[in-house]
Amino acid sequence: MNLEPARKRQKRLKKAAHNGKRIDFVLNLFSKELALKVLSYLSSADLVQCAVVSSHWARLANDEMLWKPLFYCRFRDTITSSEQGLHLTDNKRRVSVTRYGGSWKAKYRVHENWLSESTALKAYNITFMKLIEGNPHHLIAGYTNGGFALWEINYYFGDLNIKEIASYSPYFNEDNSVISIGICFPMILLCTKNMELSAIYIDETNSVKLIHKLQSSVDWNPVNIDIRTYNNNRLLWKAIVCFGLSMGNHASSVGLQEIILSPTSIKSSQHVTALESEPFFFSSSMSYYSRHNNNNDTCDNSLITSMVYSPPYLITAHPNNTIKQYIVSIKDHKLAVYFKKTIYGHTFRVEALAIEKEKLLSADRSGIKVWNLLKNDDMETVTININRNQSCLQDLPFQHIKSLCFDEDRIVAFMSDEVKSCVRLWSFDSMQ
Repeated sequence: MNLEPARKRQKRLKKAAHNGKRIDFVLNLFSKELALKVLSYLSSADLVQCAVVSSHWARLANDEMLWKPLFYCRFRDTITSSEQGLHLTDNKRRVSVTRYGGSWKAKYRVHENWLSESTALKAYNITFMKLIEGNPHHLIAGYTNGGFALWEINYYFGDLNIKEIASYSPYFNEDNSVISIGICFPMILLCTKNMELSAIYIDETNSVKLIHKLQSSVDWNPVNIDIRTYNNNRLLWKAIVCFGLSMGNHASSVGLQEIILSPTSIKSSQHVTALESEPFFFSSSMSYYSRHNNNNDTCDNSLITSMVYSPPYLITAHPNNTIKQYIVSIKDHKLAVYFKKTIYGHTFRVEALAIEKEKLLSADRSGIKVWNLLKNDDMETVTININRNQSCLQDLPFQHIKSLCFDEDRIVAFMSDEVKSCVRLWSFDSMQ
C-alpha cells in the first residue's frame, strides 16, 4: 500500500516521464557533421523515410554527401567496367550530375529506375519550335505542359551531331502550352497560353535557372519575343515582347514590353502601345469572323492572325485580308511604337507572316506574297501561287498555311488541309 503523499507522488511520476522523453538527436543533440555521419550508415530507402519526419530531417537526408557515396556504392560495377573500356560510353557523363542540376539523389533515382524498369510515361505535344543559327546552332521546342527542351547542333566535316543540353518541366497537369519563345543562348524567355512569361538562364553546367516569372490575367495573343545581347555586354540581354491588343468593336492594336535581363534578375522593364497613332476602323468582315468563331470583343484572338518582328518593323496580319505595319524605335533609352500604314493586296484571310530585314512574306489560302518594306508608297509585290494552274480553278481547295520561313534562296511553308499536313518548299536555286 503506497502511503506517499499524492502531490509528491505526482511530481515524481512527472519527473520520470520527462526522463523517458524521446530527444531529437538531429535537431537538439548532435551537430550537423555528427548527424550526417549517423545517417551515412542508412540505406537509400531509410533515407527516404527519414526525409518525411520533418523539414530539418529532410534537409539532412537529402544532403548530397549522403547520396554521392550511395550512388558510387550502388552502381560501382557499371562505372568500373566503363572505366576499363568494357562499355563504349562517356565516363565523364556517367559520373556527372550536371544533367540533374547537381543532385546526386536525382541521379541515383534515375539509375535505380533503369535497373528496376520503373518508368513514367508522359506524352507532351510540341506546340512551338525555333531554330537559332550560330556556332553551334540551337533548336528549342516548347511543350503542352509549359516546359521545353533545348538541343545543340554541331556539324563537323560532314558529321551531324545533335545533343540535348537542357530541359525544363514545371509539372503542370493542365494544358499550359508554350506559345512563344525567344532565345539568345544562354538566356531564354518563354510565354505560355495562360500568359505566364518566364525568364530562364542556362548556366555553364547547362543547369536550368528560373530567374523570374511574370503573370498576366489578360490574354495578349499573339505574342512574339525577340531577345539579343544588350550593348555588346555578354551578361546582359534585352528582350522585346510584342503582343496584341483587342480594343473591342473588332479593332486591334499592338503593345511592346522591353525587359533588360541579367543571369540572376530583371534589371529594368518598360512598356508602350501604339494606341495613340492607330487609325481604328471597324470592318464588317471582322464582325463576320467574330460571329463565326464564337468570340467576343474581350477575347477575340482572331483579330490578329500572325505577328512578326524584325527591328524596326513590327507586322501584324488580319482576317479582313489586310496587313498592318508598325515602326519600333528607341531614343534615349525610351521605347516607342507607332502605326505606319495598312497594306492591301490579299484576297483572303492573311494567315502567316515571315520577315527578314526589309523583306516580308505573307500568305493566304491562294498564295504567298513577297513585299519590299523599303517601298513606302507603291509597294512592289511578287505573288507565288500555291496550286498549279491556279488561274484555271473555279474554286480554291481548302488549305491552311500555319507558318512561313525563308532564307536567301528558299521559302518553306507548313500547311494543312482537311486530310493531312505537309511541308511545301519553293527553291529559287534551280538551274533553268
